[in-house]
Amino acid sequence: MKISPFLPLLAAPERVSELSCPPYDTLSRSEVRALLSRHECRFLRVIRADGILPDSTDEHDSSVYTTARAELEKLEKEGLLIREDTPSLYLYRLEWRGHTQTGLTALIPLSELDSNVVKPHERTRPEKEEDRIAHMVATNAQCEAVFLTFRPNPKIKSLLAPTTEPLLRFTSSDGVTHTLYRAERTDEIVAAFGELPAAYIADGHHRCSAARRAREQIQAPLANTLLSVLFPADEVTILPYYRLIKGEQAQLENFKNSVALVPANSGDCGARGEGRVYFDGSWYTFKLSGDTFDATLLQDQIIAPYFGILDPRTDTRISFVGGIRGTAELQSAVDSGAALCAFSLYPVEIEALLELSDHGGIMPPKSTWFEPKLRSGLFVSPF
Repeated sequence: MKISPFLPLLAAPERVSELSCPPYDTLSRSEVRALLSRHECRFLRVIRADGILPDSTDEHDSSVYTTARAELEKLEKEGLLIREDTPSLYLYRLEWRGHTQTGLTALIPLSELDSNVVKPHERTRPEKEEDRIAHMVATNAQCEAVFLTFRPNPKIKSLLAPTTEPLLRFTSSDGVTHTLYRAERTDEIVAAFGELPAAYIADGHHRCSAARRAREQIQAPLANTLLSVLFPADEVTILPYYRLIKGEQAQLENFKNSVALVPANSGDCGARGEGRVYFDGSWYTFKLSGDTFDATLLQDQIIAPYFGILDPRTDTRISFVGGIRGTAELQSAVDSGAALCAFSLYPVEIEALLELSDHGGIMPPKSTWFEPKLRSGLFVSPF
């Protein structure tokens, strides 16, 4: 696969902890406002400009995107983002709970997505695609990288071992230490990645789809590239992705009376093929039958037939909670009446995910939650 160095805007090292923030789609609007009120995570003013506009402003109003562009320009003028003058590749290391993973930050031609060299495993939700298209067009930049993975390669792993002093290093509030290095041996790295037959989208399906569509509206050569961080598959960690369901009590009663439910002590599934559901203050376990992924089985065997949610991409009665938030968040949502019930699944194994992608398989949206997340605001790729 093809990769190339690029000229990013990089976070100023002495202000990176003030600037950087979680990815755009991991926070609610109220959480964005709370972080900004504490003068933290200033890059949220770019990727989630809805958080600095009045509550009456729709999250996808055009003013959100024009504000995002103005805030990006302001960060550069204030020196929080600094424009590099030499095209480079960058090594991005994440350290969390005793785990370390090191990836390569580079540009990838969108032609690699078009030709399925970069492989997806999930369908996207239309409204989220439109949101990121509008954001890229307005800011004239890719403000967040896509998280890709690839099958382990000893030669590449040796080339991703840092040999220089960090450009920046800090620990975010969630306990993840982020370190960015300028890569050496650029030609060797490009050649080694050129021998890879494929890479796989881990986190960023909507940004990939949006980039492919936005290039038609952005008349710039770099609009034909994808800002990416690529990690070896044996270093990445997948957590569960949970489902919250809104619906009628009669639907829940039908489900309870039709599916064999066994009381459980928690919402944590112990093995593939096991699902757990929370309602009326208790967890229950049930079995899923079939050879495909649990998220697909849950959708086909439970969510569609019992709750009438046929398309999880578009139906507003289903929402998704990342595994990092834990099952306590599911309990809170159901107990408060915000959801009728909640479902927990066993996390997907990485090799099974790669095999699915190799065979052109697709999972329901929001089936994998990779952790730790890339930190936004460390680098931007202007068009």
